[in-house]
Amino acid sequence: MSRSAKSSQKQASRGGSKYEASGGAAGIGEKARQLVSSIASSKKASAIVIVVVVLLLVGAFDAIANGGKAYDNVTINGVKVGGMNKEQMRSTLEESFGARTNATQVTLESADAEKESANDSEKEASDERDLLAELVVAEYSEDATSWVATADSLKATYPYDEAIDKALEAGRGAGPFSRLGLMITGADIPMKVQFNEKAFESLAENIDKSLGNTRVDSTAIIEDGEARVLPGRNGKMVDRTWLNNTLEEAFMAGKENEVIPVSAVDAPSRTTVEQAQTVCDAINRAIDYSANFKYHDSSWQVSGEDIANWTRVDVVPNGDSYALKVSLDSSVAAPEITKGLGATVKSEGVTVSFEVDGEDVIVKTNGSGTVPEIDSAIRNLEDQLYGSDGSAWKQQPGTTLQVDVSETDAPESLTFDEALSLGIITVIGEYETQFSNDAGTENRNHNIRLCAELLNNTVAKANGGEWSFNDHSGDTNQDPPFATAGSIVQGEYVDSVGGGVCQVATTIFNAVYEAGLPIDMRFNHSLYIASYPDGRDASVSYPDLDFVWSNSLESDVLLKTDSTETTVTAKLYGVYTGYRVETEVSDWTEGAKYSTSFETDEALQPGMYYLKKNGQDGRTISVTRSVYDKDGTPIEVRVFPSNYQAQNEVYVVGPGTDTSGLVRSN
Repeated sequence: MSRSAKSSQKQASRGGSKYEASGGAAGIGEKARQLVSSIASSKKASAIVIVVVVLLLVGAFDAIANGGKAYDNVTINGVKVGGMNKEQMRSTLEESFGARTNATQVTLESADAEKESANDSEKEASDERDLLAELVVAEYSEDATSWVATADSLKATYPYDEAIDKALEAGRGAGPFSRLGLMITGADIPMKVQFNEKAFESLAENIDKSLGNTRVDSTAIIEDGEARVLPGRNGKMVDRTWLNNTLEEAFMAGKENEVIPVSAVDAPSRTTVEQAQTVCDAINRAIDYSANFKYHDSSWQVSGEDIANWTRVDVVPNGDSYALKVSLDSSVAAPEITKGLGATVKSEGVTVSFEVDGEDVIVKTNGSGTVPEIDSAIRNLEDQLYGSDGSAWKQQPGTTLQVDVSETDAPESLTFDEALSLGIITVIGEYETQFSNDAGTENRNHNIRLCAELLNNTVAKANGGEWSFNDHSGDTNQDPPFATAGSIVQGEYVDSVGGGVCQVATTIFNAVYEAGLPIDMRFNHSLYIASYPDGRDASVSYPDLDFVWSNSLESDVLLKTDSTETTVTAKLYGVYTGYRVETEVSDWTEGAKYSTSFETDEALQPGMYYLKKNGQDGRTISVTRSVYDKDGTPIEVRVFPSNYQAQNEVYVVGPGTDTSGLVRSN
């Protein structure tokens, strides 16, 4: 055989892509012609065989012509995608469903609420719905009777990639009849909108608060190192399946200003006191033991109290009923084990970077070195404590259970949760602040939660990458999406757009502070705020005042921010550093004295007055942070000074009131 013939034979034998036939059209055509000629000349050839061969021939040419594209007669939820490749399909779907989703607005109204008078104009009802639509992240009180669901509030998404892959597979099943069936009947690939689980549950819980009361499942809770039974309670809640299906239908149809009545239904406790008692007995037996983790030459022992803190109890489906499952929470245990085992669990030689796509975070490593399998070690201990054949069932209470921590090659790509469970990444700094959720705080709390959402999953790149609050939050003075709330401007408490975002900045500042990372720019508030640690607040104001920190590590650092109804939390994730931070706070130094001013109110009688605003003297304080590496070597000593202005005292007085006795003598 000649060299060129051998080359042609090799090329013909190479496999093509998933959606492309191997070899060239000419080669296939020649072989098919020879095959047909051979069959036709055979007296035993049947019409069926000839048909099959023809189908094979057509299929071969068809595969080449449509390689990497969806066949004709393929649709996704009725949208034609025939003849399109992946990129074209995604663009078409985003244009179709994206516009549909953005236009969707569903108002859920209490089925038991008093209806508006029949004489109310349709315009008034429409205006009310438009107003509700603007409150995308609004808090709802227990007196609320309507709730608005939008794409933003539910963080709605579509599984485009999954639907596109199925569209490409349509007609490419085993044998030529798959393609023939597609040509005859066509194929419509179903695709449904998906809602963020947390956002959906938040909406459902808000409805529960007004229309019913949340059920309580019988379970086991752990207090003071001991498990006890928490009896369940029947409740009335909105049916989650109905709510999801109803919203899903509305979003898929692109309904605008859809008003749907909603009510709470009976929601009995899903578990029994007897089930909870069984779990309590298992937990109380487990926390009579300690455990010793061993990784290479390092070991770390945990007590029964630690085991109790790691233990969680969940309600899980069990056939047609529910059961209580007791387990160890890796999200709590893994960082403590990683830190407890010390420097050898920092994955020597491994560096990481983060790739963020919406809410999904992919962790990339340099593929060198090995990492401890922390999650496997946790499951090992869990089996010993709670497994049906676990060691805790066989050994005397007080025994120390042995847990060997194995290791594995560092994967080059894995999910955030996988990287966390393996110990490749861990929390290197965190902080939480609290805020009130009372009447009148709705706008401020909206700003806090919106800002936390904007900053979540942002990254400071390795080896000096800067992170800027203003760059990631954008213009917080824009209304909408930010609202008007109380803030401090030039030493005065005023209402301004974006009030409250400084709380998020302060929370992140303290997380970075505790991580021992360099802080490049930080401003204190002009007025002292007692709810923050002395001298450890951070003020931001777009675009003038910024909070900036940088990443001095060899791996990326990921910031995750989250909020509840009364808290905001910042956590920094990266490769374990072993850094230790020490803080020294100076004494307060007196600053400028406050003065007293008066505002006249003609509605007051002469001689009448009231205190509108308390006065506060100015003062200064310094906080010194010392950062040490894992070996105790000093890395940085940094002083953070804070200078707080005086806040003037303000009285409101009636006309002609003698104010001399109201002014303090300095």
